[in-house]
Amino acid sequence: MHALLLSGIGRTEEAIASIKKTLFKNFTNFTCWHVFGIVNKKAKDYDQAKKAYQNALKYAPDNFNIMRDLCQLQLHLRDYAGFQESRRVLLNRDPTNRDNWVAFAASCFTNESYDQASEAVDSMLKVNDNDIKNPMKPI
Repeated sequence: MHALLLSGIGRTEEAIASIKKTLFKNFTNFTCWHVFGIVNKKAKDYDQAKKAYQNALKYAPDNFNIMRDLCQLQLHLRDYAGFQESRRVLLNRDPTNRDNWVAFAASCFTNESYDQASEAVDSMLKVNDNDIKNPMKPI
C-alpha cells in the first residue's frame, strides 16, 4: 500500500494523512485500518496502533495477520491480559494448530495464570492425531 511506502521512507505524516483520507471514504476498510496500525506502531504511537488493529478486527474478525500484529503489540506493551485473550481467540479459531496451544500456554504464563497454562499444556498433549479436531475441552 502507498502509505506503507511513505512511512518506510520517513514520510509518516503524509502516510497517516493518506490513510485517513481513505478511511473517510470507506470507514470499514479493514486493510486500511491494519496499515494504519502498522504505521502508528512504526511511529511509536502504540495506543493509536492498538485502536487501529482493534478497528480492523471489527471489520475482519477472522483475519489472522491483524490478530497476530495485535498480539505482538499487546506483548510489547505488557498488556498480558489482552495478550492472553487474543491468544485464546486464536486457539478457539483453530484448535488443531499446536502452535496456537503453545502460544496460549505462553500467554497464560506471562499473565501469571499458571494453572491455566498447565491445563493448556496438558490439553495439548492429550490431543492425539486421530482426534485432533476435538480437543479435550474448549478454553
